[in-house]
Amino acid sequence: MGSKMSNRMSMGFAILLLCSLLINASLSAQTHKRTLVLLDDLQIKSTHSIFFRSLEEKGHSLHFFEAASPDLQLSKYGDYLYDNLVIFAPQVEEFGGSLSIDSILNFIDDGHHVLIAGDSQVSEPVRELALECGVEFGDDNTFVIDHLHYDAADEGDHTLVVLGEENVVKASIITGQVTGPIVFRGTGLGLEAGNSLLHPVLSAHTTSYVYAPNTVVKDDPALKGRTVALVAALQARNNARVLVSGSLAFFSDQFFGKVVQEVTFGADSANTEAASGNAALAVNLASWTFGDRGVLRASNVRHHLVGETEAPRVYTVREEVEYAVDVEEWDGAKWVPYDQTIQVEFVMLDPYHRLNLQREQGSATHKVQFKVPDVYGIFTFRVEYQRPGYTGIDLREAVTVRPLRHNQYERFILSAYPYYAAAASMMCALPVFALFFLYHREAK
Repeated sequence: MGSKMSNRMSMGFAILLLCSLLINASLSAQTHKRTLVLLDDLQIKSTHSIFFRSLEEKGHSLHFFEAASPDLQLSKYGDYLYDNLVIFAPQVEEFGGSLSIDSILNFIDDGHHVLIAGDSQVSEPVRELALECGVEFGDDNTFVIDHLHYDAADEGDHTLVVLGEENVVKASIITGQVTGPIVFRGTGLGLEAGNSLLHPVLSAHTTSYVYAPNTVVKDDPALKGRTVALVAALQARNNARVLVSGSLAFFSDQFFGKVVQEVTFGADSANTEAASGNAALAVNLASWTFGDRGVLRASNVRHHLVGETEAPRVYTVREEVEYAVDVEEWDGAKWVPYDQTIQVEFVMLDPYHRLNLQREQGSATHKVQFKVPDVYGIFTFRVEYQRPGYTGIDLREAVTVRPLRHNQYERFILSAYPYYAAAASMMCALPVFALFFLYHREAK
């Protein structure tokens, strides 16, 4: 009897332990983002430790592999093993395991995020992957060179470029606040012309150009001036994000902790020292890339007649309609109401109404009231919200608008009274004319 009781207690304890492990695993999966980090050499873990530690502090579970490792795989049995991908392997000749350019592009197409860092030498797989995203690395063995904006510790080739706030894109949701001068050593990036989804996050000075250092410039550099992007950000139409940097050293501990001393010229040429702003900028860029910043969600879309709560089967012309939607922003820890102006359109081929939604105080609800135009047909409620740095919102819902029924028109219209009078006068004149015609005789 005692052994049976002991066996039951052991079995109950095992079940409780299993349930606890499953719950903990579920909570861990919800709070940690699985991030695959590919490196040319595992030594990069120590040279870029501050950056990786910042990712872990933001809830990322980092999995480090050499980029050519035969054990690499992004998915298994149709499910992705990771949420994000970091490629700090500019010189990998071929990705290992089942990883390939196509699999990474599919990873992006399915809404996942990628961070790529290049260098003065970039292998063909990394170069081709960036090119698929609209970014072209500079030629091998080339650096961004600036003879007027460089650090005093530069070795003489002027490739240790110093950048300021004016070189950073004016989109704080992507970059955060720039806290100091930025140091950069690497190659430049050319961006696909006309690509509205691609933005230069960090740009070079007008005096910069991309060329091999310590060589005579014989030809006009292909990349020069403000057209040289140093860091570029892509947000795809499915809201997947890709960040491409022309410098791996940009994320290094050395640059994070560097005291920058930009060389100045002229009579007042005293070089000033300041702490590098690389750490704050790099961490903010990574947070944006991996969906910790600038993420919006729209929910609870509803529309109905003013004074009612349910949407009718069809609307009638000239009715008063209310449209509402809840829009929230992820602040890194929780969803909060989004407090920027959003517009809704009421469209049939062209917008008949384009109105600003008004946010209710203390709520995530944005709503507006308007009158249905005096035109019947198939209309669409449309919200298209695209702002640099934010995930896009695209909401569409078609509704039918019908004309008034015969018994919904006004009985008497004020502007038609002259016609009513004309008709009445004709009705009165007709019998008078008939009587006059029948009974009037001309005198002989």
